[in-house]
Amino acid sequence: ATIDPDHTGDIRQEVTATIKEIAFTVQQITTTNLLPWTYDICYVNVVTKEHNTYCIEVCISGWKVVGYQKDTIDTTISSDYYETLYSLLDHYSPLYRQSFGQAIITKLNQIKSTQS
Repeated sequence: ATIDPDHTGDIRQEVTATIKEIAFTVQQITTTNLLPWTYDICYVNVVTKEHNTYCIEVCISGWKVVGYQKDTIDTTISSDYYETLYSLLDHYSPLYRQSFGQAIITKLNQIKSTQS
């Protein structure tokens, strides 16, 4: 694989930041050690609060479920690419949506109470 010396288009930084941002909304989220982790394609394992496991591909096209087990690509799965992990999880995990919404409400209430 060719390494991009300027790291333009390096999705690893986006993936790492996104994992940190949404960790509280899922049971577990980690990068995979068994699948590629390059500047143009990465894989993430997610266990939702519903206890569903997904292996997610991240590339220039977006975020896509490619397996229902950690570190596993199932070529029989036909799923869509999502622009963000947020939109993918919004589709696959109602408890993600609930957790994220509750976090926003909590933050807004904190801001409101400091302004009173």
